[in-house]
Amino acid sequence: MMEMITLKSTFARKLNQAGFSPMHLALQNDRTQTVLLLLRFDEGLVCVKGREYLTPLHHVVQIGNVDLLIKLLKVCPEAIEDVTV
Repeated sequence: MMEMITLKSTFARKLNQAGFSPMHLALQNDRTQTVLLLLRFDEGLVCVKGREYLTPLHHVVQIGNVDLLIKLLKVCPEAIEDVTV
């Protein structure tokens, strides 16, 4: 995944047919290390709006991972203002 994103950076923000970005998918599949790698690539990925305007931050709150929530808010504090449908 990281090789593809390195070659074509727009893939990191691209949504699949279900409306999820690579970061959304990594969070849904409990791939914390992948999420952290994506954050190093582009901190703005925290604010990518997926299906129903859900951001990766919303997913982290839903799963209750406080440590990851803190990391996401440190790199993108303005993400706390994003709202869903």
